Amino acid sequence: MKKFKNFVIGGIENKIFNLVAITVILIMAAYTAVIVVQSNRLSAIVKESGDSQVESMTTISDATMDAVISESLTNQTVLNAELCDTVFDNVRSQVLMIADYATKLYANPDINNRMVVPTPDMCTDGEPVSYLVYDEGIDPSDYDIADEVGLLANLSDMMKSTYDRTIIDACYIGTESGFTIFADNAPSAKVGSDGKALTYPARQRPWYIEAKARGDVFFTDIIPDNYTGEYGVICSCPVYDPSGKLKAVIGVDLFIDSMIEQINNSEKDGSFMFVVNSDGHVIVSPKSEGLFAVKPEDEAADLRSMRNENLAAVIDTALKENTGVREIEVDGVIYYMCGAPIPTMDWAFISAVSKDVTRQPTVMLQEGYRSITEEATAKYNESLSNAKSAIIMILVVILLLAVINGNILAKRIVRPLNRMSKQVTEINGDNLDFIKDKSFYTDDEIEVLADAFLGLTNRTKSYINEITHITAEKERISAELNVATQIQADMLPRIFPPFPDRKEFDLYATMDPAKEVGGDFYDFFLTDDDHLALVMADVSGKGVPAALFMVIAKTLIKNRAQMGGTPSEILRDVNDTLCEGNEAELFVTVWLAILDIKTGVGIAANAGHEHPILCHKGGEFELVKYRHSPAVATMEGLSFKEHEFTLAPGDTLFVYTDGVPEAVNLDDEGFGYERLLSVLNRSKNADIKAITENVAAGIEEFRGGTEQFDDITMLCLKYYG
Repeated sequence: MKKFKNFVIGGIENKIFNLVAITVILIMAAYTAVIVVQSNRLSAIVKESGDSQVESMTTISDATMDAVISESLTNQTVLNAELCDTVFDNVRSQVLMIADYATKLYANPDINNRMVVPTPDMCTDGEPVSYLVYDEGIDPSDYDIADEVGLLANLSDMMKSTYDRTIIDACYIGTESGFTIFADNAPSAKVGSDGKALTYPARQRPWYIEAKARGDVFFTDIIPDNYTGEYGVICSCPVYDPSGKLKAVIGVDLFIDSMIEQINNSEKDGSFMFVVNSDGHVIVSPKSEGLFAVKPEDEAADLRSMRNENLAAVIDTALKENTGVREIEVDGVIYYMCGAPIPTMDWAFISAVSKDVTRQPTVMLQEGYRSITEEATAKYNESLSNAKSAIIMILVVILLLAVINGNILAKRIVRPLNRMSKQVTEINGDNLDFIKDKSFYTDDEIEVLADAFLGLTNRTKSYINEITHITAEKERISAELNVATQIQADMLPRIFPPFPDRKEFDLYATMDPAKEVGGDFYDFFLTDDDHLALVMADVSGKGVPAALFMVIAKTLIKNRAQMGGTPSEILRDVNDTLCEGNEAELFVTVWLAILDIKTGVGIAANAGHEHPILCHKGGEFELVKYRHSPAVATMEGLSFKEHEFTLAPGDTLFVYTDGVPEAVNLDDEGFGYERLLSVLNRSKNADIKAITENVAAGIEEFRGGTEQFDDITMLCLKYYG
């Protein structure tokens, strides 16, 4: 085997190339000759049929799209919107007319007679009547109230006539004095089981409150009627006396069940209609789920704030003017949408048609196109069958030549490879030897391959010996780390409750290291009968170095604290001690507090640690933020600021390390303080152990399987006083 620049002469690559090249050239020459002839014929047939079909499909599709979408959808939407607006505008006019009459009555009380309005009578159900209902605590015998009732009774005939001759379903006037005059055909709804008239707090109803606040005509959203359960809207308008003082509010009910039913029945063949209000919320729709479903106001989404910019633009425009037909994609479905405003209500009427429906004519044309294509394919197959015999004969000849050539080369190529393959398959277990016999000296790639196998077996033996040594060493280190883990865990207080004889407080703490050993630690101990020391700390770094530094720091803090002094004095002395010989330049963030158990007054020093979280009794967990001091062991001679806090009976204190807010999920998002506070407030009334367990569960759920990269340590204290 010889190499000349990038070319190999006499090797397996050259031998195989000669065989394959000759065979492929013969096959391609014969196949190409046949394909060229047949392709030319097929192209002519397909082109002719395709041109005619494309022209037909384009003509019919364009006509269908223009007729169905541009005209029908636009006209239908605008007509429905105008019909709705006409109804609501008529109701508005009726309310204004009654309000105008009431205003004149208040402006001229002396020239109007005093009339009588009866209380509700169940016997008059079914016919238009007017009747009087008082709010709770109103004295009907009061002269001023009785005089105002007699004055407004002049409205009775107008209200009954409005109810009887228009589309409204009830008419009423509620007054600031505390009585309401109704006009409808169901006075029994205002009568109790004892036969006495029920009270009606008109001044507390939304229609009254909003009209009073706005000083103008007000329409409610679609709501169920308190008495019939039918869905409708209420239109209300305030009434003032000549001095501008509010005297009453006119209200009318308009049941729109028929409109709702029409829209709910509009979903068919991929089309539907819906109505949105001025907040962009869907208020009437046939959809029971998804983006266009009707939802409670506190759950409804503003369609104008959706990420779907095209949909948001249609909704925004439809509330102001006709949109024309637009193409919108929602949840993978493409719709043709058209919207028109309902100005009186600040609503918009939207119609949507699935694009797939408008493509039905195109589908019909495609079926015709397939018929033409099948005819052309039949002609092609007929022509192709004539060439099959010639192609088969050529392939048979080429196959015979390949077999003869292959047999000649078999002894030189195949046999050494078979022998090599047999040796390789026998390599297993303790047998890792590969023997290079004389049949492999071929001066080509076979010899190179044999040398590669020989080198591979030698390296494999070496790797096995090395791996055996590494595995033993790793098992030794793992065993030592397990012991270190247990030692570190035993150093932290783990018996809860820790002070069963002390009823003034209860506490619970956990530490979950990210590795076998960690740098986080917590501690709590009584410095005397009346003072409790609390420690939460986090050593920089991970693993064994951090764990060793943690042991030293924990021991120094506890020993120094038991000698007495304030948190700042304790941290100052511990800081100076840790700085001595700290060649690894490790440091530790510490939150240290000393709590007066009797009074609940505590003094804390925060050396670069996380903000504590406090929940006062009856309140919620909140971060307690104040200026931090530097971390301990960063430099000698540091002083540490102190912060005083007070715990009242029932208050809960929660401290933690940065492994809690900095836990991340699969999207590399941090758990953060907002999620931490949310989890704490969901279980703020639980016991302290449940609180810490809920936080741990919340972090685990948030991580979603991501590896824990930092120690997670928490301490929770409940103060009883």
